[in-house]
Amino acid sequence: PHLWVLAAMFVIGIIFHYPQQIFRIDSLSLLSFMGLSRYAVERTLFLMPITYAGMIFGFRAGLISLLISLAIILPRIFLQSDYRADAILETGAVIVLGVLVNLWFETGRKESAIYQKLINRLEESERSMNVSEQKYHYLFENASDAIWVQDVNGLFVDGNQAWHRLTGFSVEEIRGIHLARFLNDESLALAREVRNKLVKGEEFEQP
Repeated sequence: PHLWVLAAMFVIGIIFHYPQQIFRIDSLSLLSFMGLSRYAVERTLFLMPITYAGMIFGFRAGLISLLISLAIILPRIFLQSDYRADAILETGAVIVLGVLVNLWFETGRKESAIYQKLINRLEESERSMNVSEQKYHYLFENASDAIWVQDVNGLFVDGNQAWHRLTGFSVEEIRGIHLARFLNDESLALAREVRNKLVKGEEFEQP
C-alpha cells in the first residue's frame, strides 16, 4: 500500500507539473500572486514523495525518490521554463530539503535501533540475572554446609536450611542480631580481619 501511495504522489506531481501536455490546458502557479515564478509550488509538491519514501522505506528510497523527482522536474526547467534561474534555485531548495529530511529520518531510525538494542540487552541481562539468582538461591538453600549471610557490621541477614538445622534458630528469629554472640574469640577475630580486608578492598584467602 505504501508503494501505491508513493506512486500516486508522483502521478499528482506530474499532472500539476505538465498540465498543458496532459490536459492541453494552461495552469498558473498557486503562488503567482506573490511574485513567484510559475510552477514554484508544483516543484515543491515533489517534497511529498521524497519525504514519504524516506519515512516509510528508508534513506536509500528517499534518495531514489529524489532522483525520480529531478527526472520529472528538469525537462520543464531546461525546455519550457521562462524563469530558468528561479526554477533552478527552487529545484535546488527541493533537493536540499529532501536530503535534510531524509537524513533526519535516518538519524531517528538509527537512534531508535540503538535504543531498541539497548532495551533488548537490558531485558536479556535481567533474564540472565533472574536465572542466576534462581540458581544461587537453589544452591544456597540446598547446600549441605551451613551458610549464613551477614552485612559488613556483622548483623545477621539470612541463613540456609543447613544453618537452621545446625543452630535450631529460624531466620526470622535472629535477623538483625549481631553474630558476635555466636562466635568464639578466635572466630570473631578472624571475622573482623575478613571484614577489614573487605572494606579496604584487599584480597584474602579465608572463607
